[in-house]
Amino acid sequence: MIWLGACEAQKPQLPEALPSASDITLTTEPAGATIVVDGIPIGTGPQTVKLNPGPHRLKALLNAYFPAEQRITVNGREKQTITLTLVASH
Repeated sequence: MIWLGACEAQKPQLPEALPSASDITLTTEPAGATIVVDGIPIGTGPQTVKLNPGPHRLKALLNAYFPAEQRITVNGREKQTITLTLVASH
């Protein structure tokens, strides 16, 4: 018997948003960088994510650039826009 999809690894996801979660819009400069939230890649910017209250680690990755990292603390039910700026590595 063959089980389709039985060996597929599940893609990590951010925790389910609580009612007190905040809408955080993440952009990168330059555009096109991969955005990572709490160690989980969420795609290229801009991205709007719901983050639960508390501390979070943000990172942007792009070939030929040093990673941009930022730590934030999210309070409940707020809207923020955060730009992660990368610096060219050459």
